[in-house]
Amino acid sequence: MMKLNNKYSIIVLLIIGTFFSSCAEDELNSKELLAYMRDKKVTVHIANETSPLSTTVIVGGDEVANLEVGLSREATVDVKIVTEVDQNLVEQYNKDHQTNYVPVSEDMISLASMEVVIASGQLKDTLRIGLNREKFLENATYLVPVRLSTLFSDDKGIRFSSNMRVAYIVIDASVVFNNIDKTETPLQGTRVDRTEWSTIVGGNSSTHKLYDNALSTYSNGGNSIRIDMQTEQMIKGFDLVNYTGKSYSLGYAPKRVSIYFSTDGTTWVKHGESNELKKPTEVSTTDETFVQVKLLKAQNVRYFKIDFIEKWGYYGYLSEIHALK
Repeated sequence: MMKLNNKYSIIVLLIIGTFFSSCAEDELNSKELLAYMRDKKVTVHIANETSPLSTTVIVGGDEVANLEVGLSREATVDVKIVTEVDQNLVEQYNKDHQTNYVPVSEDMISLASMEVVIASGQLKDTLRIGLNREKFLENATYLVPVRLSTLFSDDKGIRFSSNMRVAYIVIDASVVFNNIDKTETPLQGTRVDRTEWSTIVGGNSSTHKLYDNALSTYSNGGNSIRIDMQTEQMIKGFDLVNYTGKSYSLGYAPKRVSIYFSTDGTTWVKHGESNELKKPTEVSTTDETFVQVKLLKAQNVRYFKIDFIEKWGYYGYLSEIHALK
């Protein structure tokens, strides 16, 4: 399983009803030819209805979760196993486990192939499930039931394992995602042209001052800063230019911010929170003093939102915002 900086926390559960782990081992060690599915990094990974066992798998970068599909022994012929995402299992799972997980829509996940083929003489193959992270709404937890559905083989004695046939992938979108690079290395990039930028209704009323090319003006970032760049840009970070026109304004700089992106200017996906931003120390009306917020992975977006989490003083002033590509 890949482990990169952009992290989803994925919990993979394999339900077995009322069986225990020894039962699963006994079944897979039998002389029967059984097809099963389990998390690739765990030897035996099962759960029962009263005490589910789970493991946390970190998935990032290409957002792919891998599930092992295997056979209890080598087959003398090829075995094709078709899988499916069975949304009908979500409601029953919620009832059994007193959870409130949300089913995914078709555009949230992708399977490179719905089937795996375990070649003659081999024991396993990998099912790869892609996650479109921008489709997952913040503060929701999703359930993806992946089920082995159909077997095709000339070996007519093969059957599915009775207790290792379904994997439940739980995606907690409230804590999963950080796309903010918190290292101190300066971000190299080109500032996006701001000629056509506009303010999105519902945010800070003085946001237009953040792209007026005037260091003598400022916006109070007490509310959300929401900007429509009018065209999609491949953004890899931001320059936040502090307002340093007055001595008192040095104490009104943002201390920590959160970054959001949107595909429609209405529904926002949080990409993380910055570390502590440096406080300006010198008054100037001609020279820029800016801090950077960098993304781990660049985003092709049109709309962005910046919220002030903390400020160095009572107010939160910024003079300009630049998106970097």
